Amino acid sequence: MNYLCNILDFAGIFAGIGAIAVFISLKANHDWNRRKAALELVSSWSSTTLEHRKAIEKALPGIFDSDNRSQEVVEISMKRATEIYLCTHEAVEDWELRFHIVELLNYFERLSLAYLHKVGDNKILDIAFKSPLIRWHKILNPYINIVLERRGYDAWSPFTDLVNHWTKVKVKFRIPTA
Repeated sequence: MNYLCNILDFAGIFAGIGAIAVFISLKANHDWNRRKAALELVSSWSSTTLEHRKAIEKALPGIFDSDNRSQEVVEISMKRATEIYLCTHEAVEDWELRFHIVELLNYFERLSLAYLHKVGDNKILDIAFKSPLIRWHKILNPYINIVLERRGYDAWSPFTDLVNHWTKVKVKFRIPTA
């Protein structure tokens, strides 16, 4: 009987060691998949954004340039953002520009969701996307605000939330009155 208890004790120990080994293996595999997902996002950047970035630069020359003295980024004015948002298909250039901006913002939203929900490795995503996404948000913020004003919701809230997280902007929520 004592011999049987010793065997059961060893079996329990080996089962525990096996469970720990399985956990460590699964965690390592999960971490690898997150790094792989982040690298796939990084590698898709140029192919996904190039057409839209070129179209935006063509329609709004200098939009990416900084003022060398003040380091201020040139951005779309509220007036111009409104014109782009309200354009009809007759204004072919603005119509196309509008949809390039929307497609670019949609891609930024997907990247932001991956970061915010830890789908990809956040260290890799930080290194690859933090600076360009903050800059793009500043450039396109007037357009984002026009869409917010016209639709009544932030169409790209994950993108805005991520930029606010990176720039440490405190989001103020209205205190419920009811």
